[in-house]
Amino acid sequence: MPEGAQPGGRRAAIVAWLIKARVFILVAALLLTGVSLYALRDVHGFVPVELSGLLLVPLAAWAVGVFVLLLSFRLTAIAVVAPALGAIWWLAALSRGQGLFNIGNNFVQQFLSILVVGLIASAFQMHLLVSELARGRSREEATRASLVGVALPSLLGMLGAGCGLFAFIPDPRIAAALGTGAVLTLVAATVLPLPVASFVEFGENYVARINRERERREWLISYCAILSVPRWAFAAAGIVVVLTAIICLDQSFASLWAAAKQPFALAFAGLGILGALGLRNWRTFFSCALAGLTAAIWSAWFLVQTGLPAGEAVELALLVASAIGGVLVFFFAAPTARYQREGDPMIIAFSRALNDAGAAALILAFGAALALLTGVLVGIAPGAALLPLIAVIADLTLFPAIATALDDFFPRRKPLKELYRAR
Repeated sequence: MPEGAQPGGRRAAIVAWLIKARVFILVAALLLTGVSLYALRDVHGFVPVELSGLLLVPLAAWAVGVFVLLLSFRLTAIAVVAPALGAIWWLAALSRGQGLFNIGNNFVQQFLSILVVGLIASAFQMHLLVSELARGRSREEATRASLVGVALPSLLGMLGAGCGLFAFIPDPRIAAALGTGAVLTLVAATVLPLPVASFVEFGENYVARINRERERREWLISYCAILSVPRWAFAAAGIVVVLTAIICLDQSFASLWAAAKQPFALAFAGLGILGALGLRNWRTFFSCALAGLTAAIWSAWFLVQTGLPAGEAVELALLVASAIGGVLVFFFAAPTARYQREGDPMIIAFSRALNDAGAAALILAFGAALALLTGVLVGIAPGAALLPLIAVIADLTLFPAIATALDDFFPRRKPLKELYRAR
């Protein structure tokens, strides 16, 4: 049987090629970055140097959260620098166009919403690599598992962020510019980290420390698995509905919803469609879309209470909920769907997904909150730092609750092979 036809053969071949070509990939990335910086040197009007300078503090704050997750300076540097290089390539590509830097007054927020997906994707990839090594897997097996585990959720998350951006800026020219950035950032975030990390040696002490930390963090997230039990799922969904209804009855909500209803509906319908098609499960449409929509409503209302105008609050809430919340919910939904296809019931599938991504999602949400708190370049109120936490809480509670409720109302049909195997 040829290699590509064997189980995991094609994936193994891709991983082997990445490792063999690691020097070439690293040199090519550095050369492309050098050329990009040279191209940006003479840009007038919009000065990328100012952008990069103001981004240093948020990136440093984000790196703190990544280090808490990975417990390695070298892996943290890889996870932060790789998507940042993709952002530099994007800026260089924009600089070659006519006035593409003037794609909007809020280009900084748009830039960050794409960059943050790449940052989360690269951090998750390093997290999955380390987790697989801590479980005793070989370097090749761990590399393959991390590549497979991060590819689809990252792609869906980047497309989800694009839905949030396009809901506010339905301009094909701007969409093309943002799409270029999404492609370059995602490529850098998912292709660069693995071959570069292959130069890093993981000693026994590091693996033992990661195992100890993973055991300590499990209790933080294990309680969320109870939300995949039907009665607790219905209870959680009911509490969320009541809280959302209270927000809707607030006097300030009418003007807020007038500005929010169209972009919110477009963005989170797109987020749900991506989940349903990408994960081959119609239940994911409601699980992902409603979790993101609820997080966006809570976030926008909270920002209005802190004094932001309704329009700014809606845009910022949508960007955070579609970018950070979208990519995090797909990192829960993708492994859950995969484990369910393998035959696990919802409670087991979601528990395994929590074990894979739960603690990492919480830590990275705190890292994103810390980065937003710096707020040097984005020019937002300090209260925006709570938005990543609102998004991850909504994902952790609403995604399993809605998915479990739908599974309870509409039981899955077992394939004939599984029925005969059960006998």
